[in-house]
Amino acid sequence: MLAIGAGCSGSTSPPSLAADQSQSTPTRLILFIADGAGVGYWSALLSASPPPAVERFPVVGLMRSGNTSSNRPESASAATALAIGMRTFYSGIGVGPDSLPRPSAIDFAQEAGLATGIVTTAQLIDATPAAFAAHASDRHAYRQIANQMANHGIEVLLGDAQGVLEANPRFGDRYTLIRDPSRLRELPLDTLSNVLGLFNILNATASRRDPSLATMTAAALEILGRDPDGFFLLVETE
Repeated sequence: MLAIGAGCSGSTSPPSLAADQSQSTPTRLILFIADGAGVGYWSALLSASPPPAVERFPVVGLMRSGNTSSNRPESASAATALAIGMRTFYSGIGVGPDSLPRPSAIDFAQEAGLATGIVTTAQLIDATPAAFAAHASDRHAYRQIANQMANHGIEVLLGDAQGVLEANPRFGDRYTLIRDPSRLRELPLDTLSNVLGLFNILNATASRRDPSLATMTAAALEILGRDPDGFFLLVETE
């Protein structure tokens, strides 16, 4: 499942087609991905009470994110389709069907001067976050993915710790490293930048996850929200 939230600068009234570009262009973009949630999950969600917030979205639709190798989607190629706008082969990360790297939504956001962040309940170097921050022909090329992600200039990275520092022991050199969930709640986030949060959350149920997805997302928004040019934030639940 994919949900996109966007905030615009300027007037709070709905922009007309003739509105000035500076007023109608979203500057705060949040991409929500529920890993593995297809049409069946989405149909079940529509029966929830209270109704999900996404029902209030002005635009909804379906996207085919299968890969070029088969009709059976998997996380790497499906996330790559979302990240680069192009279908790729099974297990491809941020590359086209020719194995060549393609710019991702995070690349375009950085080029536009936006702050960027990734929040996930999966391993930080797992397929979905990797598709937005790295380029590899195999989703299991963890060392390659970790090296690229560590040097991508992404301001906020929060997720599960499994395999991250093993793939790149110096991953946290450019970041304020947070391993204790309580520190994420206690640190003065309004003054921090370049935050790497590595937690043990992958195998915890949602009710026992610490920090929760909501806590991590709120922290990322507080940090990224200080950028006057706006931000792009990827939020994934495994």
